[in-house]
Amino acid sequence: MQRPFSGRGRIMATVLGNVAVCAVVTACAGFSAPYATAAPFRTQVTHEEELFRLSDQRTGKVLIETDDTSFHYYLSRRRASLEPQVEIVPFANGFNAVFTYTNDRTQPMPLGAMEIKGLMLGDTYAWRDFEFDGGRRQVSPAHPVNKFRFGYPHGPNKHYSPVAVMETDSHVIGFNLLFPVLELEHETLGTLARVGGDPTGDEWKFRWKLSNYGNEGASRAMDYEAMLPPGEKRSYTIAVRVTDDHDNWLETITPYRDYFTKMHGGVTYERDPRPVMPISLAGEGNLSAQNPYGFRQENRRPDLYGWGPLLEWIGERDLHGKRVMFWQPSGVQRFHRDHNFPYKFASFWGEGDTYGHAMGDAPVEFRRFAEDNDTTVAFWWGQSTLVTSTWDSGEVANFDIENPTHVALGFREVDAAVAAGATCIGLDAFGSNGGTPAWDLAKWLTMLNERHPQVTFVTEKHKPDILHRLGATFFQAYNKSRDEPSSLEEVRFIDEPHYLADFILPGHETWLSFRFEIPGRVPGMTVTDSFRANEFNRALEMGYVPLMFGGFDWNQSHVARESWRYTVPNDLAGPEDPVAPTDDAGAEVPQNEPPQAVRGGRTVRTYTKPGR
Repeated sequence: MQRPFSGRGRIMATVLGNVAVCAVVTACAGFSAPYATAAPFRTQVTHEEELFRLSDQRTGKVLIETDDTSFHYYLSRRRASLEPQVEIVPFANGFNAVFTYTNDRTQPMPLGAMEIKGLMLGDTYAWRDFEFDGGRRQVSPAHPVNKFRFGYPHGPNKHYSPVAVMETDSHVIGFNLLFPVLELEHETLGTLARVGGDPTGDEWKFRWKLSNYGNEGASRAMDYEAMLPPGEKRSYTIAVRVTDDHDNWLETITPYRDYFTKMHGGVTYERDPRPVMPISLAGEGNLSAQNPYGFRQENRRPDLYGWGPLLEWIGERDLHGKRVMFWQPSGVQRFHRDHNFPYKFASFWGEGDTYGHAMGDAPVEFRRFAEDNDTTVAFWWGQSTLVTSTWDSGEVANFDIENPTHVALGFREVDAAVAAGATCIGLDAFGSNGGTPAWDLAKWLTMLNERHPQVTFVTEKHKPDILHRLGATFFQAYNKSRDEPSSLEEVRFIDEPHYLADFILPGHETWLSFRFEIPGRVPGMTVTDSFRANEFNRALEMGYVPLMFGGFDWNQSHVARESWRYTVPNDLAGPEDPVAPTDDAGAEVPQNEPPQAVRGGRTVRTYTKPGR
């Protein structure tokens, strides 16, 4: 018999069914993709005195079982936090835990953390790496792991979305945090850890931290924590979903996908699937008193001769129909190199009278270059959220959306680039200095899109979903921090399609940057033209737009696949229906509508499991 679960500071139900994994191979590459499940899977939520359980209704197997019914974690001796009222809403394949905080005090109060204990993973399990592509990472007794940590939309091991997926040998379990991040403007920190830290223990706990506890060091404390003003009420939902179909693991994060679609919508830009040809115009190794901006082509330097000679020379290669992006379009700074690439990537062209250069013909010459070569022009905006009004002065500030001077300076740069024909602008280190939070970056991207709707903005590096819907984003293909790798697998960041982006934001544009000197460090590895071509084609197959440093060439037939058309199964297009709780007589009990939404505006696709 099911009944509504509600109480103050009590976990109302916590038993999840078994967990599953993804392992279908796509048509042209070796990565896995989920496909439709054949039969419906159901879980059973039970409440027996002080014991809460979620189990597989068919087999009876228990994945979560706990007698800790607080659902809340805080360190009262360090810092008091509000205690939530928790309501459990059962679903056919899991449950929602709705946490409601009420502040009846006279000062703002922290919220502590939401916690679910009693998760049983066994000796061999796996997790999905949502910091990168969402690929499956296996853990075994030979290589035990006691804790996973991830932040959203900032923090350590930053996740693309506030979701986590764990797999056992029999089931997949998904944790979805539903809260309006752009409205509440705070970060969260998720932790999955063995209870007691025992490396051989079977019991795990899942915690979503909303506020600092008071005992963290400065490096581990959240910069933007949740605080509830006096007299206010606020709710968060952890949606737990389970499947026994490992190939259909995306089903366990459907609640978040539906919630995101309702709150934010889909992508706001038109995807360009063409590969990107990067052209580096300057470098610090070229800087000198005689070459103060570090331009590479001494006899065609735009600071001396204008842009015509250099762009004419670049146009001698076959650029027909290609997508060209220029790095260091205003050169590099000689004296304050820690601020390279320069913020003034475009407005500096018009300051020749002040600085004594000849780059003022950029608007005319870059437009002529695009027309003559039947190509499009893009520019990389260096240190795009480290604002300055001067060149090479060392005077910089983190971008502040509330500062009208910062906004005006940003618009000045973008307007100058658009005047030179830019159809795409890369945002270097976008918020990466930690001074501008993600919600302010979202406001800024919205303002840039409204000012220049014909321009696509590309954020570096791999930003979360709330930013990816407003602009393309950028992954590094290889891990440059590996100085002495033993294999290609050690340096490769991306092995599979971007599963979360495919699921949450179909139509997204995601770049993959290749710097081939990194795999060249692998012993016995020779980076040949064939290797470059294979990596290039792998990226296209997985749906990434390749950004190819190092002289590799291609033709107009090469475009990135629409990966969401084969990674997202058709049967996940609809919303979920909650299991209505009943009273002792079997009558349905009224309940609040869970914060989920129908997938609006998406085409339902016929899905065919791909072959090899």
